[in-house]
Amino acid sequence: MELKNKIIILAGLSSNGKDTILNELVSNHGFNSFISHTTRNKRPSETEGKEYFFISKEEFFEKDKSGQFVESRHYITTVNGLRDTFYYGLSKSQVDNRNKPCCVILDKQGSIDFANYIGIENVVLIYLEIDKEISRQRNIKRGDYDEI
Repeated sequence: MELKNKIIILAGLSSNGKDTILNELVSNHGFNSFISHTTRNKRPSETEGKEYFFISKEEFFEKDKSGQFVESRHYITTVNGLRDTFYYGLSKSQVDNRNKPCCVILDKQGSIDFANYIGIENVVLIYLEIDKEISRQRNIKRGDYDEI
């Protein structure tokens, strides 16, 4: 399959290995990655503009309302005993200005919205799934949510 003008979407639940595969494609196979905006706090291992663009909820809502995102989504979670909602969105400008094979991590609805925006013929969707208990333990280990 020719991937020159295709965009690989990696989808699946949290902690299923999507970042590992994305990093492999970028580091060793000549892909660019699209970087989503998020309102969640930056993890100690993350770098602004590498994994995400970290923005306030106010900035996110402004961008979303003005139609700057191809797709947007939110997740409700509990971290350090506090419930919070984290928002994510992928900017149209990144997608429209790509110049080589790209990959992106999205959820199910984001994948549908993205494919509708870019054209399904331009997308290769890879859905990753692992045992739910392994996924839960990975999430707890990296601090994505509290153990319940």
